[in-house]
Amino acid sequence: MTQINPHLDTFFQDLARGEIAPKTLVSYQFDLSLFARWFEQTLGEPLSPGAVTPTDIRDYRSHLLTVEQ
Repeated sequence: MTQINPHLDTFFQDLARGEIAPKTLVSYQFDLSLFARWFEQTLGEPLSPGAVTPTDIRDYRSHLLTVEQ
């Protein structure tokens, strides 16, 4: 797996400071890390909040429904 994205790392740290169940945090970390890896492999650039478009979300959803079954 790729190195943790600094945007995701900050997001996860913020979540951990709040009232979130540990299992929920682990699930978010897993799912968003998979999305970040797909984003980087598909678009050739690191994930950043401003770079994600609605098309990226649709393409990732399609990827999950077809490739990851």
